[in-house]
Amino acid sequence: MSRPSAIGVVAGAIFLSVLRVAAAQTPVHTFADLEPLLKPKQTIIVTDGKGEKISVPYLSIRGAELEVGYKKQQLVFTESTVRRIQKNDTNFDGTLIGGAIGIVLGVISSKSANQIEGEEILDGVVLPLGGAYLGNLVDSLMHKTLFMAAPKSRVAVAPLAGRARAGIAVMIRY
Repeated sequence: MSRPSAIGVVAGAIFLSVLRVAAAQTPVHTFADLEPLLKPKQTIIVTDGKGEKISVPYLSIRGAELEVGYKKQQLVFTESTVRRIQKNDTNFDGTLIGGAIGIVLGVISSKSANQIEGEEILDGVVLPLGGAYLGNLVDSLMHKTLFMAAPKSRVAVAPLAGRARAGIAVMIRY
């Protein structure tokens, strides 16, 4: 296997493992379960029922109501008006992880027997900086979902009619 393809395989495996861990987070479906996950003044991203997102500081949860600060006033959301709540964190950890992956790839690349003149700059500078940049980018796109509205089940009924048949089709979504 050539060196560029080996680097690609290693980078792809690391990237997929990071995405797998991020996808394994399970959100809660009630504000009562959400309350222990939040700290006062923590910035959260609230997506309402219309799909509009706002980034606001969390204030409190009282019963089935979420209070947040917005432009020097308080907004109150109920569980039925919120589609999703995400944690807004820094991208610093993603930058560090990406930089570490870049360093590992640089070390693997520098151990190659077919070292080309000037490739040390690629191995020692470009790969770690590029990895840090990509890690920051990926981390900025990923926000941990803390709350997700409980899925609503739906039932659809439709008549079936044909030459030799008659009946009812029922579809249940949950």
